[in-house]
Amino acid sequence: MLRVDALLRSEYLFFLLFIIPILMGTSSSMLLPVSAQPKSHVFLEDWFGVKFTLNVTVDETWMLPKTYDVSIKIRVTDMGGNQHLWINDIKVGVSLYVEERLLVDRYLYSTGDEYSAMVSLKSDTAFSLLKPGDTGSYKLYLDIRGKVKDKYGFEWSGWTYESFDIDVYAPPAPVKITSELPPKIVVNDTFSLKVSVTNEGDYPITDLEVEISEPFGAIITGDKTYALNKLDPKSTETFTFQLKATLPSETSTTAYVSYKSVNGYKVYRWSFPFCEKKIDIVIGRIPTMLTCAVSSGRITKGDSIIVSGSLTPPMREFITLTFTRPDGTTFDRTVQTGTDGTYSYQYTPDATGGWSVKASWAGSLYYEGSSSTPVSFTVEEKRCIIATATYGSELTPEVMFLRGFRDGIVMNTFAGRSFMKVFNAWYYSFSPAVASMIAANDVLRNLTKIILYPLIGVLRLATATYSLFSFNPELGVVAAGFVASSLIATVYFTPCFLIICFIKRLEIPVKAIYVQFLSLALSTMLILLAELTQCASLMMLSTSIFVLTTISLVMALSIKYPLKLIADIKYLLKRGQK
Repeated sequence: MLRVDALLRSEYLFFLLFIIPILMGTSSSMLLPVSAQPKSHVFLEDWFGVKFTLNVTVDETWMLPKTYDVSIKIRVTDMGGNQHLWINDIKVGVSLYVEERLLVDRYLYSTGDEYSAMVSLKSDTAFSLLKPGDTGSYKLYLDIRGKVKDKYGFEWSGWTYESFDIDVYAPPAPVKITSELPPKIVVNDTFSLKVSVTNEGDYPITDLEVEISEPFGAIITGDKTYALNKLDPKSTETFTFQLKATLPSETSTTAYVSYKSVNGYKVYRWSFPFCEKKIDIVIGRIPTMLTCAVSSGRITKGDSIIVSGSLTPPMREFITLTFTRPDGTTFDRTVQTGTDGTYSYQYTPDATGGWSVKASWAGSLYYEGSSSTPVSFTVEEKRCIIATATYGSELTPEVMFLRGFRDGIVMNTFAGRSFMKVFNAWYYSFSPAVASMIAANDVLRNLTKIILYPLIGVLRLATATYSLFSFNPELGVVAAGFVASSLIATVYFTPCFLIICFIKRLEIPVKAIYVQFLSLALSTMLILLAELTQCASLMMLSTSIFVLTTISLVMALSIKYPLKLIADIKYLLKRGQK
């Protein structure tokens, strides 16, 4: 018994000093396994005089995740006078990762006796530290326990521990990441990002996790991470992430994938570049639509045109209206939309011919700019309707002179334009009907010619007056207006009213003349104020009062003094008769 105990103590000491370091094994990283061919390892053993060979045949490389077959053959070469060799159990393992135990209970009695066994090792996740695609070097060990019965009948415990290096190869576990986005993304859109993961390896992967980073200019509204228990070889799984665009930008997100390989290795992006993918995202501004229309496609010079339209989606913004004149030059005007997105702008064109106008908006941080299609309109000369009907054509010298006086002198000044707005409203309210009657009646046409000839002469004198003040067109047009009004009153109105007053024995009060002088002075001051303030409505009022007052004053003066002269003559004649 003392001998057996001693042997047992020696056995444990040997285990502590030699076996444990062997069990720990070593590993090395290689791109491919060295060999998968079978190789035999033969060991000579001696248990208390019983000599036997231990033949272990294995593949040089364990190709995970397959089972690893270990072929064991024990053959007695010399019994050494002992009665038998008893093989109790055999343990086969690889370092500290995998171990299989085989209960044998086999007796070998004579030289030449053999015992054979096959042990299959399964890896499962034992080699979870072995990176996919790498090869590690490990110790395969055999632990054989048994007894020897000597010729005296004593039993002695026998133990064999042998090891050698094998390679363990972990297969690659590649994946492929693809993504899909909507063709167009704009601010405030809720959109889907589809991330697809394909297992391109030959074995399943497990514990798959897919995560995306939150991009600048968007927020993740749904799950940030998705998980899948298992993804089979050559299979694809798609994960849909929900995001909302918040800011126009050219941004990106990154999809991260992690999983376990078939041997249990945790695959992360920092070890395997194919486990992450940058996904570019372009977030555009919200599209807008801008419309533009004009109140009429054809207007006469001096009239205003209204440009209107709307901006969609409705918002309060500044719109640029670009006008193109008949000569091709352009100019801009700015108008602000209301809260409903609509706008309106009134403009008076200053030239005849074909015009066009286009609305445009540069956009804002969240909204795209937009522009409308150009809208055309035509500005025509104001026709001298009665004169044209009287003389038969717009090209006659008389009509062309009248139009030239209006457009070349009056309409080229602020005071003149303002007065013509009032005059045109009055004149064109009845002139079309009068012109139609004149054009249809030769007698009436000839009569109108006689009536218009003094007007042409009056306007020639007004033109000459305007020329005297050419250094100041505004002053010149007021002076020309005074001369024209005075002469028109003298030529057209005074004779008629003079006859009426003579027949009815009417007199013009002196106070009435004073009032008219005051009215003329006041209207002149208002014209000056309107010029200084450039107030169109004040100028329209003051010039109208100025013209009417001038006509009225000249009529009063032209009637009062001739009537007084007639009255004096009559008085002298009566005294002479007495």
